[in-house]
Amino acid sequence: MSTQKSYLAPAIEVGPRTARVQCSSGSVDRDGDIVVQAGILYPADVPLLWQHQPGVPIGRAFPFMGATGLCADIRFSPVGISAKADEICAQLKAGDITDISIGFDPLPGGMTPIDASLPRGAQRINKCELLEVSVVSIAANPECKVITKAWKCGTSTNLPVIEDLRFDALAATASIKEWAGGDITKARKGFLAVGADDAVLFPIATVIDGRLTASAQGLKMASQGLPEASDLPEDVMARAVDVLECYASKPRITKAAVPAKRKDLYDCGFLASMLADLSWLEEWVEYEAEQEGDGSPVPQMLANVMRAMGEALIAMTAEEVAKLLKPEADEAGKAFRVRVSKAYRAKSGKVISAATMGKLAVAHGHATECMKSLQDLMDTEDTSTDTSTDIEDTSTAKMISRTEHYRRKAILAAG
Repeated sequence: MSTQKSYLAPAIEVGPRTARVQCSSGSVDRDGDIVVQAGILYPADVPLLWQHQPGVPIGRAFPFMGATGLCADIRFSPVGISAKADEICAQLKAGDITDISIGFDPLPGGMTPIDASLPRGAQRINKCELLEVSVVSIAANPECKVITKAWKCGTSTNLPVIEDLRFDALAATASIKEWAGGDITKARKGFLAVGADDAVLFPIATVIDGRLTASAQGLKMASQGLPEASDLPEDVMARAVDVLECYASKPRITKAAVPAKRKDLYDCGFLASMLADLSWLEEWVEYEAEQEGDGSPVPQMLANVMRAMGEALIAMTAEEVAKLLKPEADEAGKAFRVRVSKAYRAKSGKVISAATMGKLAVAHGHATECMKSLQDLMDTEDTSTDTSTDIEDTSTAKMISRTEHYRRKAILAAG
């Protein structure tokens, strides 16, 4: 015979799909029965049901004996697997459902009447086997209460703040946990909320050169997501808001103030790309001014900008190359030379594959054909005596004129 009793156990919020609950206590319930806590036999985990219905599993329960009686960490099924689990989880988190019940079987000789004169009256359950834990709508034991509030905000408000453009929350979370070395008390300095099951919400910092540093972009992302965090208790939410307001008034440090972890030759490449694009623009504007004959000052202005950018590129490249070649050992660059030597030895003997050679041959053929077509076009311009009468298509005429412009410019540069 299976006996089921309900015990009031408002769930604590541990995570979006988990909660810690008190399942039973040694107090007299509303039916007058008593379950002896030391006599409950329980496995590592049991089914989590809705209203003791075997056909409606909504997760798993992991029981343990606490100071106040039988407790359990309950875990609802992942989102989307069970509509009922999603529904009950949401209602439990909202506080609409707060009661927990256990289903158990009394062991042989494990039940005795509390009043011997009433053998069918209230019973003392001395020994029983736990079969399941249920979330229920009405409980029996009013003494079972919330154990503790799980979410906490222990965010540090003394971190330096870096002004950055990108923030990877997953990478930041990993770096904080590695920095904390498994110490959740230390790790929570970088999150707005930390749960009792080591769940974390809203990283606002990352680790730079071994130092926990708040991120301006991380703080912005946290402030945007915090209003949607319905799982957080009001006191934790209020504390998180105070943390964000504190950092809002803190001065920022730029990325340049943080020690670089790589050589910035990529930045030189970026500037070179900008210079190349500006060169195309300058040539086009110069061609347009020549065709229109309006004496526009724009080509010269762009040329001056290009000259300044070119000087900046040369200086930047020299500076970054010097950093790259700077010896990283005290023995006059020995470590660098060894590193370069190893790199060259590693590459020696490597050959281009047949597939790559084929692709290069095709590309070379296309380039040769293109150059021949361009040369034919320029030769046509040279031998033509009256292009205005031979060429009727205006767009074609403009193309030939522009080609001649570049040809003359190349000749002048070569001379």
